[in-house]
Amino acid sequence: MSAKKIRLNTETIIHLVVWLSMYFVVIQFAKTIGPFKKIDGTLLWPVTTGTIINALIFYGIAFFLIPGYSGKKKLLTFLLSVFGLYAFFSFLETFLDYRFFVYYYSSNNETFTSQLLINSMFNLLFLSLGLGYGFAKTWVRNEKIRSKLKEEKFKAEMSFLRSQINPHFLFNMLNTAYASSVRNNDMQTSEIIENISNLMRYMTYDSNAEKVELDKELDYIREFIKMQKLRFPDDLNAKISFSVHGISDKKEIAPLILIPFVENAFKHGIKLGSESEIQISCEITENMLLFSAKNTLFQNNSVPNSRGSNGIGLDNVRKRLELIYPKKHQLDIRSENEKFLVTLKLDLTP
Repeated sequence: MSAKKIRLNTETIIHLVVWLSMYFVVIQFAKTIGPFKKIDGTLLWPVTTGTIINALIFYGIAFFLIPGYSGKKKLLTFLLSVFGLYAFFSFLETFLDYRFFVYYYSSNNETFTSQLLINSMFNLLFLSLGLGYGFAKTWVRNEKIRSKLKEEKFKAEMSFLRSQINPHFLFNMLNTAYASSVRNNDMQTSEIIENISNLMRYMTYDSNAEKVELDKELDYIREFIKMQKLRFPDDLNAKISFSVHGISDKKEIAPLILIPFVENAFKHGIKLGSESEIQISCEITENMLLFSAKNTLFQNNSVPNSRGSNGIGLDNVRKRLELIYPKKHQLDIRSENEKFLVTLKLDLTP
């Protein structure tokens, strides 16, 4: 049995013991307060009803009202709810007492008002206990959550620091290879290594931020397209273009939000021996970005699915867009006339 279940079972047992003890104490006390019974009978029903109402007040506040309103700055609503619950059950208990139990059991002539006052005083005690217990329980739970978040943050930071070891090592090796290729006058290899280094640096460091400069995201796409072109032979019958229209400086965008569409275009839009076409374009007007990626769709190729070549798929991008740009984006993905087209309209307003 888990520790959480053991704690819940222990807490339940303690609550039962406390309420049963209080229940029997009230019965014994009621027998000593003078002329109570008007006719022969038992105090079981009136005491049971009162105990149930006391418990409803206690648990209603501790387990419903406090968790529902604490930390949400709705103090007035919370206070009104507490008073409403307290007043409702006080009137209900008094109505039951006056209508049934007092009439049959008491030899005194209590009025409804006097009975309401007595019940309200007792219920005020359980209201106070419920508030104290509920706030204490909420504080303990919040402290546990805060402690767990600190622990998770520490683990994440340690994991991040460890993860930096391999990138640093790889960057050093790339710099060494780049220097060697320059010395040997192998300019194409030098360009490839430089491009790889730029791509990795952006993915490793810049993409950790929530937002990056739009210029950096577009430069990353340019470097990526340049690397993709080097994969194919010079006689490849393919038209590959990337164009940007508008002013992109001083604008920010979520990192790596566009690249999965470009990856899918190259994965599905190039076929050796066939005429291929890939068109990537960005139009920027004020705070709006219109991005489009169009590629040839071959008959024997499957329609691009939700998975990209690096595991970051279109479904992933959809989820990121919903989280980062809720109600600030329009994504349209379709295939027509042997073309696969992705259009994304993005509101870049801060």
